[in-house]
Amino acid sequence: MTKQKKELVESANAHKATLEVDKALKEKILEDNVAAKKAQQALKDQVATMEAEKADLAKEKVAVEEREKALLTEVEKCHAFMLHISENCFHQGLRQAAFYHGVSAEDPCYDLDKDVVDGKLVPIGGNVDTPMEDVG
Repeated sequence: MTKQKKELVESANAHKATLEVDKALKEKILEDNVAAKKAQQALKDQVATMEAEKADLAKEKVAVEEREKALLTEVEKCHAFMLHISENCFHQGLRQAAFYHGVSAEDPCYDLDKDVVDGKLVPIGGNVDTPMEDVG
């Protein structure tokens, strides 16, 4: 073989090796691109899932806030009712104190389980039209 032919063969072999390296690099780049696209799609799926969960949590938060508001309203109603009961009991005590003023606690008519309405003893929470008795 001549020197020139040898150089051509060596050059062709080097070119062939370069082409094989280029082909391998292209395959690696394609594989990396496919892997990157899969990873990107997985991330998009995770974002979509998280956004759906965020929407569900927002709905749940609204429901919890509405329930909290309803419970606070109920607590306020209970508080007002308790104050009303306390006030009624206080006034009942005042009526009893005025009615029984000067009456001995040993008097058989002395009964704190009865209320005083229009100067007459009635059962607590009972009907005003049916007075029990007068003390005097």
